[in-house]
Amino acid sequence: MTVVVRIVWFIAIGWWLGLVWFAVSILACLTAIWYNVGLFMAVNTPSVMTRKKPMREIVDDVRRVR
Repeated sequence: MTVVVRIVWFIAIGWWLGLVWFAVSILACLTAIWYNVGLFMAVNTPSVMTRKKPMREIVDDVRRVR
């Protein structure tokens, strides 16, 4: 994804979606059943806000190129 698309995403949608996403992750962490889902959501909040690929996908892309 290009940097321009990521910037537009963050300005238009990402900042408020990230706040909602993180709030839901905190609520999920408060329950025993949804704790793991809440941790996953909390860790991936920056990816939701900026539409950046997780590092493991970037590493996989580099390995495919080689």
